[in-house]
Amino acid sequence: MVLPPAVLANICDFLEYPEAIRVIKQQPHGFITILPYLQSAHSRLSVINPYNITRCQQLRCLSLPNSDHLNNQMLTMLPKLEQLTVRSDAQITNQIWSRLPNLQRLELLPYRARQTNCMPNGAQLAPLTKLELLWVPGQQITVRDLVRLPSLKTLILERSPLSPVILNHLPRLEFCLLNGQLIKYHSSLKNKALLHKITQLRPIEIKIYALD
Repeated sequence: MVLPPAVLANICDFLEYPEAIRVIKQQPHGFITILPYLQSAHSRLSVINPYNITRCQQLRCLSLPNSDHLNNQMLTMLPKLEQLTVRSDAQITNQIWSRLPNLQRLELLPYRARQTNCMPNGAQLAPLTKLELLWVPGQQITVRDLVRLPSLKTLILERSPLSPVILNHLPRLEFCLLNGQLIKYHSSLKNKALLHKITQLRPIEIKIYALD
């Protein structure tokens, strides 16, 4: 039995991206008929094929935590993107964020001490009104910028000049990690999974100023 392209794409959403590509290659005209239905692409490999990614025009989730190959042109071809995880030294610039208004999760994971071009500031964050999770280098982010994000529930800032006083301005936060210190925590399965993920990447210090 031959499965419809949309059904095959749903199956491939649960596979690592390279494995999904291998499955798609085995289907007649798979790159044309299946990739446009793909909604999730995730891989821990450092090298990806950008041509295949740009064909996934229905993509909602893109997670490439070990890759620096993403660029602005690729992301502008993914207008429905809701979740993005990539290294903070990826080949994208902060002008791209205004082109991705549907983002709900943005993770620019720290990678060594390299300079990053995609570090957002207040002007770039302003259009992201649906953003619920923000994990970025925070040198250029102020409290005023964060207050303008009405949906923000999870905040993880690296190398930020901000202090735990920000909790007074962001009462909606459920999880806040500031410069390696956990300062607010609301117990939930989602937050437990996030805490586990963070501790796999780096040690953290628990100094909880607000506990829900």
